[in-house]
Amino acid sequence: MNRDAKVSSTGLVCTNDGFVKMIAEGTDVLLGPLSIVKELAIGMVPENFKKAINYGWAGATGLGNWMGYVMASTYHAAEEVGFGTDICEAWGYGYWVIDQL
Repeated sequence: MNRDAKVSSTGLVCTNDGFVKMIAEGTDVLLGPLSIVKELAIGMVPENFKKAINYGWAGATGLGNWMGYVMASTYHAAEEVGFGTDICEAWGYGYWVIDQL
């Protein structure tokens, strides 16, 4: 972890990786029930289709990661203006909700 990276009171590390991780975890929470269906389907298909399903799943769950970069750019722009800590805390509350789910 970068020594200069701010960490919110909820545990969100306010870096590009921290925001993308937050979005990825949120996507996993939202798609949790569908994940169970995917795992059941993997058990019933031939071996060559299992890789295709897993690659498709990885692509589907990664589609929203761009939002993490938008959040990071918002934070860095706010940091330049002088209220980046407040933005980090605000995004941290969303991280807290995702972490609780």
